Amino acid sequence: MTEKSKFRANLQATGIGSFPHLNSQESLDIILENFDRIPIWPQLPRRSLLEDMNMMYSQHLPGVAIRDEKLFVDTDGSFMHQVEQFYERILADDVGSFAISPNYCQGLYALLDRVEHLGEIYAIKGQVTGPFTLGMTITDRERKPIIYHPVLSDVLVKMVIMLSRWQADLLSKICQRVVIFLDEPYLSAYGSSIFAIKRDEVVSRLSEIYQVEGIVWGTHCCSNTDWSLLMEAGVDIISLDAYQYAINLALYAEEVDNFLARGGTIAWGIVPTFDEQMDKETVETLEERLEQTIALLTEKGIDRTQLLKASLITPSCGMGLQTVERTLTIAQATGELSRRMRDKYEL
Repeated sequence: MTEKSKFRANLQATGIGSFPHLNSQESLDIILENFDRIPIWPQLPRRSLLEDMNMMYSQHLPGVAIRDEKLFVDTDGSFMHQVEQFYERILADDVGSFAISPNYCQGLYALLDRVEHLGEIYAIKGQVTGPFTLGMTITDRERKPIIYHPVLSDVLVKMVIMLSRWQADLLSKICQRVVIFLDEPYLSAYGSSIFAIKRDEVVSRLSEIYQVEGIVWGTHCCSNTDWSLLMEAGVDIISLDAYQYAINLALYAEEVDNFLARGGTIAWGIVPTFDEQMDKETVETLEERLEQTIALLTEKGIDRTQLLKASLITPSCGMGLQTVERTLTIAQATGELSRRMRDKYEL
């Protein structure tokens, strides 16, 4: 496992996760060119159903099955026996038994084969779909989300931890500083009628994950949420669609100030991944927008220098639904914006 050290973002660029390519090498070419300091491995949902953001992390879920190209859990038959076997692996700390097969994540294995092309990097990033998004998306036979199942709600947290540790073990062969993002789009539903989980339960489950040593933990939510949840739970990096929702983060200025004081980082998803937004932007206009975004917090008393040093620059979300051509444009804009900002502030 890696040794966790203080993470210094310094306006470096990285990505979120999904790419539209059918070939992992093509997506890696874009990654290594534009996210050269903090490369990621690409998820390729168009290549295979198995690389869907929920499907690819489902291999080790007790009772899991696929019906009509959708995941569900069969809690009948041998389900409890599978649960017992699952916890035996947890108690034995058998991280290796949670390996993801190459046909579920071709891009991860392809990145490992490209080590000689990485050059000098600062960190390396992986990603896992978080327990709430997995738990709200995958259902039982009665179509009830498994996050509400008395056993599976805990299984999901334990599984995410083991999948992340397995990833970190692999990625640490490339760089000792490993970042793992939990992709949690369903956290945008927190507080609504479709997300009937109390605050203390959300914080407790996330905290159990973030407390695992050796990993720099981030969480990406591509819509608005209660950002104080993540900070209270102990996340290291908050990743948001800053193009649309930065003003919502500014509502938590006091919590953000404390978050930065303990070494937290904000990944500004300032480069939009929607065509109608990107069509009207240039690197220059995105730079101006990022400066305005940062000002939302500095005007509330947050130290500007500290905030800049604690900032990453990313696309606003994954790019799996984009065209290959537009993905290249977005990645290039992200990398160029990072270089401009780092040069401006000598970081």
